[in-house]
Amino acid sequence: MFCAGYKRGRVDSCAGDSGGPLLCHRQGRWYIYGITSFGEGCGKRGKFGIYARVSNYRNWVQSVIASSFT
Repeated sequence: MFCAGYKRGRVDSCAGDSGGPLLCHRQGRWYIYGITSFGEGCGKRGKFGIYARVSNYRNWVQSVIASSFT
């Protein structure tokens, strides 16, 4: 788990976003870094969203994808 957001607020996940992705655009490609878990304040200054770290589940995701095509 990790937190993400802006100290100044105004950009964050909010009610109903749980299970949604935290995406980052890097070098012309989109990457999924986290899955929204919970938060407090919906974009309030100094409040951050809490996300499950997708990289912790990489092996599991790859095994599920591989088994879907066999």
